[in-house]
Amino acid sequence: MGSPHPSRGPGCPSGPRSVPADAQTVPLAVVAVLSAVLCWPVGSVAGVLLGHLALHRIRRTGEPGRRFAVLGLVLGYAGLLGALAVGAFVALTTFGIPPQAG
Repeated sequence: MGSPHPSRGPGCPSGPRSVPADAQTVPLAVVAVLSAVLCWPVGSVAGVLLGHLALHRIRRTGEPGRRFAVLGLVLGYAGLLGALAVGAFVALTTFGIPPQAG
């Protein structure tokens, strides 16, 4: 019949490769967190991009660092939302809300 999982044939790996105990966290994941925190708001974009790249690499190679990559994504997206909120606030206070007729 074949494999119980159609996407896992004879040539496909069954999961992440084993990683030695002394393996280091993927540097992209650490840089994603640092850029999202230290370089707001521009670093938020870098945090999101690097977080996605790190997650892709971690899934492909099985290296450690998934928590850092996810943290970089969360902080990056939160930073982008914060920048959007600040921009909206500044726009509304600078240009004002037009008075309602009536």
